[in-house]
Amino acid sequence: MKYTIKRTDKFNDQLTDIIMYIASIHSNKEALEYLDYLEKEIYNLE
Repeated sequence: MKYTIKRTDKFNDQLTDIIMYIASIHSNKEALEYLDYLEKEIYNLE
């Protein structure tokens, strides 16, 4: 059975904050890699 994942504005804002924080501490490359990882995991929740 498939589920629908609803991405709210709040979720997107918080995700942006997390990625920006990672980029400021580490690097843009690592932040984007983590974003890709999260996107794949979110897709897997469906």
